[in-house]
Amino acid sequence: MTIMMQGLYNALISVGADKELAEAAAIEAADLDTRFTKLETAVREGFLGLETAMERRVGQAETSVEHRIGQAGTGVEHRIGQAEVGMERRASGVEQQLSVVKWMLGVVIALNVAGFGWMTSLLLKVIG
Repeated sequence: MTIMMQGLYNALISVGADKELAEAAAIEAADLDTRFTKLETAVREGFLGLETAMERRVGQAETSVEHRIGQAGTGVEHRIGQAEVGMERRASGVEQQLSVVKWMLGVVIALNVAGFGWMTSLLLKVIG
């Protein structure tokens, strides 16, 4: 079945064109219109396919970035954990050293008190 553009055919006939030539021109114009419609459809489908592919690639990139951020976060959390353990060890060492210093101070105070008492009793004997 041949399709022709009836409006073009009528226009050509009205200006005095031969019926066969007018019909051939109307059929060819309809064929061109069909080709342009097919081309337009193909371009739209191509752009839709491209858009879909781009959306998929962007989604993959987002997923990859989120994964890398997650990995980096895990690494940071691990380092923070190691730093906390190190700080706890150092604090424990400081507490132990402070305990020794307190003990030593207590001994020094006790010796001073005992020594001062001894010196006082000696002075009282000498004076008295």
